[in-house]
Amino acid sequence: SDGRGGALNHDGSAALSLTRVTLAGNWSDGQGAGAWLGSSGGQVLGNVTFSGNQSGAVGGALYLGDAAQLTSVTIANNNASTGGGLYASSDGAAVTLRNVLLFNNGGGNFVHGGGTVQSLGYNLSSDTVPLLNQTGDRNGADLRLAALADNGGFTRTHALLAGSDAIDAGHSASA
Repeated sequence: SDGRGGALNHDGSAALSLTRVTLAGNWSDGQGAGAWLGSSGGQVLGNVTFSGNQSGAVGGALYLGDAAQLTSVTIANNNASTGGGLYASSDGAAVTLRNVLLFNNGGGNFVHGGGTVQSLGYNLSSDTVPLLNQTGDRNGADLRLAALADNGGFTRTHALLAGSDAIDAGHSASA
């Protein structure tokens, strides 16, 4: 392995779209244990769960090296020395986030190494992510996520437990 992408390493010439996917329990000795998305640009992730992934360096769940749009993505219980949840590199990553849950990721929920990051709102983080400052964004949220399980959908997910700040906190992606 080149130390990139424990479950998924995408550095091709075409954009990648992931929908209704769970990447869980993966390991990388380098970057992006769940997914390493390099320089192909235009990555689109919707209704994706990253859970329990571990990286030896950066981006326990997800390493982004170029443009990406994350909508209705849950990033929970991942680990890395830096950016256990999400790491956006300084290589020019242009990232937009909407309805993203960042929960209990060792090494920080989100580390911004450079590039452009824009919140489109309604993102919740269990720690403080200064870039989450738009309508509906909430830092220090009490997300109360259940363990990863079959909750009746296409793939395993984290159900919201009673009292979770995430209940009714999202917004239509088309609005």
